[in-house]
Amino acid sequence: MALILLSILLPKHEVYAASFSDVPSTHGFYGEIMFLLENGVINSGTSFGVDQKVTREEVAVIVSRGIGLSGGKTTTPFKDVPASLASSGYIKSAVDAGVLSGYTDGTFRPKEIVNRGQMAIFLANAFKLTTESNSNFKDMSPSMSSYSSVKKIVEFKITTGFSDNTFRPTQTLTRGQISAFLARAMGYGSPTPEQPTQPNQTPVFGDISLGMTMDEVIGLSDGEFVSETNAILTFANVNVFGYLSDVVYEFEENKLVAINVYQYAFDNQNELAILETFFSVMYNELTDIYGKADTIDTDWYDDENSYQLSAYWVNSNHDTLLNVVVTMESDTFGGIRISILE
Repeated sequence: MALILLSILLPKHEVYAASFSDVPSTHGFYGEIMFLLENGVINSGTSFGVDQKVTREEVAVIVSRGIGLSGGKTTTPFKDVPASLASSGYIKSAVDAGVLSGYTDGTFRPKEIVNRGQMAIFLANAFKLTTESNSNFKDMSPSMSSYSSVKKIVEFKITTGFSDNTFRPTQTLTRGQISAFLARAMGYGSPTPEQPTQPNQTPVFGDISLGMTMDEVIGLSDGEFVSETNAILTFANVNVFGYLSDVVYEFEENKLVAINVYQYAFDNQNELAILETFFSVMYNELTDIYGKADTIDTDWYDDENSYQLSAYWVNSNHDTLLNVVVTMESDTFGGIRISILE
């Protein structure tokens, strides 16, 4: 039986001063949240509530502050948003700017939980995004209100879809997730001479990013939960590029450092196209981060028992290798490995 193994190792996080008790430096959204803190979008405090579901009111406040809108208390056209409400000014500013809108019954519903589709609309409106991605998710259709906005935020690399080619527009968001999306929209992770793009700033497996905690991965992983140790999470029947796979997440100090995908889809050399698909998808994801590979070999070679595809990037602070090897023996083994080595 053949296996496909995908392994991803990450470099170090950026260093910021500690702030929130529930956002340690090992947290997957630490960099994005500290970026918002340093830019005055959020305020410091004892805790951030990183795993709490985010509301329309909270989105109105954080997005308004992210794009520089005023937030002084004021009257609003909504019967459930009185001038005495601390967020009234930000809600009115966000509505006036076309970021979001109220409901036909004259309410704003400030405590209503926000989902991924709504988030896409808010951010596309706030940052006036116009270019759409060519991505076509199987759970999105042109008749959906968030269809165009989702394509825009994917093109802008604010977030991505899941590995089973879904976007899951009705899935609700946490305060940590909306902070990460907003920070990316504001330019967090964009390459500058002083701050090269880091691989862990981009989701690499659906919405899962390197550096996330176990709880974050459990909340985002597709498939069926199998087991957990202090350093390993295992899921079964995960849909990875159209094939059911076992996925093993590896952690060091509660920080995601590797993702291993075991694929049981092929068992002979006539099905090497499956590995080619995996290689192509992962290569495209890495080129979004690093650009074109310094060296790339996309031709299988046959030494009677083995085949290989590879791509290699040489960077200023680490090297990156994407390698696919298949050995056709009595115990056939196929492996795909991404290594980021400092």
